[in-house]
Amino acid sequence: MNNKFKSGDKVMIDKSSQYYGSNNSNNPKYVEGVITGVSGEGGSLHYHVNWSNGGHNTYKASDLIKVEEVKEKSIHDILVERSELEVGDIVKVTHKVPNYDLGWECNWCEDMDDVIGREYTVISKPNSKGVRLDVGMGFNYPLQSVQLVRKGLKPIVVSLTIDYFAIVSKEGIKVGCQIITFEAFDKLAEAVAKMRK
Repeated sequence: MNNKFKSGDKVMIDKSSQYYGSNNSNNPKYVEGVITGVSGEGGSLHYHVNWSNGGHNTYKASDLIKVEEVKEKSIHDILVERSELEVGDIVKVTHKVPNYDLGWECNWCEDMDDVIGREYTVISKPNSKGVRLDVGMGFNYPLQSVQLVRKGLKPIVVSLTIDYFAIVSKEGIKVGCQIITFEAFDKLAEAVAKMRK
């Protein structure tokens, strides 16, 4: 019998698996697990996995991928590859992570603690440094510290300075944590026009 996996193998849920999108504690998207047993016969083998987050489940071989198969990439790189985050999506920063956690190419600054538990708009595509949010401080947040709240409309992002962006969406114009309605913007434009005379 040619088993793809054996007890003790470190695995993750493969992107092609039906469980990949579940992302609950028993089917975690980006978490390493260990195969604790194999049951069944022939083509009906099932692999029992204990996840490092405390969850557990049973899978077919096609649902799993060995961690060593993607060893040349960091876990954060895998998160970037698998990320479905897009500019305009609304995310919540859920927790602090250690510097360079899982291969993230940045460190966590003390000021980043202030945004934990709050919702922000994604203003850059995910990359090895993480994802930029419209926080107004210019930090990159690792993907393991943000959670999608809802998909957003494609906004227009305008760079104001190296660290600040204006995000134009249906809601208005967001700069930092403030939203300027289109009505308020019209008044602002009138005031700017007067000042330029």
